[in-house]
Amino acid sequence: MKRFRFRLQKVLDAREVVEREAQRKLGEAQRVLTELETVRNQIQTDIAQLTNEQRNMLGGTVTAGTAMQHHRWLRELEKRLRVQIDKCRDAEKAVAERRQELLDASRERKVLDRLKEKKRAEHMQLALKEQQATLDDIGGRAAARAESTSGQNPSAGYGS
Repeated sequence: MKRFRFRLQKVLDAREVVEREAQRKLGEAQRVLTELETVRNQIQTDIAQLTNEQRNMLGGTVTAGTAMQHHRWLRELEKRLRVQIDKCRDAEKAVAERRQELLDASRERKVLDRLKEKKRAEHMQLALKEQQATLDDIGGRAAARAESTSGQNPSAGYGS
């Protein structure tokens, strides 16, 4: 019997390549999201520190210029935070899209994997049938040979 060969192996290989590429793209999108979240968190930390500084300044003597400078910087940080939040939201959407692409690619590959395993099982079943037919044929011939020799004189075969 011939060795098992999956006729759609090249298609399966191509789907595996697509799946690996989808995994790579998802990893990249997650890396970008993590970086953007780190920047967002740093801006939030800066805002909290500046707010605390402003509270501490209220108890002491503060010039109007210093108060205005702190206020402007706080507004700038809040503006940067809104922009960063939007970037994070876009990156989260990109991660979700890449995740869906990976799920689709995995699903397509798994369909071919299941088909390959089904064809392999069919091939093995056919091989077992052929093997059984060969064994039955050998057994049948041996039985026929034994029957044909039993009809002769039992002592005839022993150098009489």
